[in-house]
Amino acid sequence: LTVTNDQALVGGKLVARGGGSYPAVGLVGNGRLEMQGGRLFAFGGSGGAGVGGGSGLTANGSFSVVGGTVYALGAGDGVPDIGPGSRGGSISVQITGGSVMCARAKINAAGGPSDGSRAPLWCIRTAVPGSPSDDYPVSITNLTSDAVAWNYGNKEMYPIQGRVYVWRPNGYHRYHVDGKQAWATVKDADTDALFAQTGVTVDGQNVGTALGDGWTWSPATSNLVFKPWPRTLTVEGTDANGMIHPVIPQDTSLCFNNLTLLGWGVKDGVVEVTGGRLSLRLSGANRLAGLKNYRGSGLAVAEG
Repeated sequence: LTVTNDQALVGGKLVARGGGSYPAVGLVGNGRLEMQGGRLFAFGGSGGAGVGGGSGLTANGSFSVVGGTVYALGAGDGVPDIGPGSRGGSISVQITGGSVMCARAKINAAGGPSDGSRAPLWCIRTAVPGSPSDDYPVSITNLTSDAVAWNYGNKEMYPIQGRVYVWRPNGYHRYHVDGKQAWATVKDADTDALFAQTGVTVDGQNVGTALGDGWTWSPATSNLVFKPWPRTLTVEGTDANGMIHPVIPQDTSLCFNNLTLLGWGVKDGVVEVTGGRLSLRLSGANRLAGLKNYRGSGLAVAEG
């Protein structure tokens, strides 16, 4: 797809692939593409960006996202997912809504991606509670940036790899994801949104982000559910409020490293193995216990 004048994507689904050395979506001759809704999957050819230019095309134009869902992948060393390709040029990028996933986290835009008033923007990777399918429309509402309300377009935002990708400048941002409060502090780098500050990490990632390699966490149920993963996952930190309830339904390999979990309510265990086998390695001092009135074991293993 080559854009040479003003064009808009308003709905539906478009998968674009760059042939040879061209971008998937080329912006030339001051071409302007506005993403208003729908889904765009843009895979650049050799030396080509997902959106912008390529080694066979000099980029010159603008790309704006006010809604919808974008996945962009550039191909080649140093080639951005969105921006000029290896032949050079310049484009502007403005994001005031929607979900924009750059597969290699690269946007190369004049002045950096902007929201119309501030630049550069950074990506806040935001898990979607409940890990719905990729066809589930996600709602981002009540966004504030440094306590100032911001109207972020949320038309036809769909999950990609369990997340939506919100772009905001440096500062402290709060918003609701399908009614669940999330927040993030952006400081010169992409980051993950938090749904809770839990004090527990899996391989260094705070469980409060709700989604990671080999695990998901539900703020509503407190369940930290592990799935089979090709390596051992390290769980560490302290949860003294009963917010983290590890559940292992399938074969899993874990390392507890100086981990303290305090359960609450009535459960079979602070940690529950409900199916499969748990390969568990312990490092440092670990404690699985209950808060006041907790009824259950420290580690519960289902029969069979």
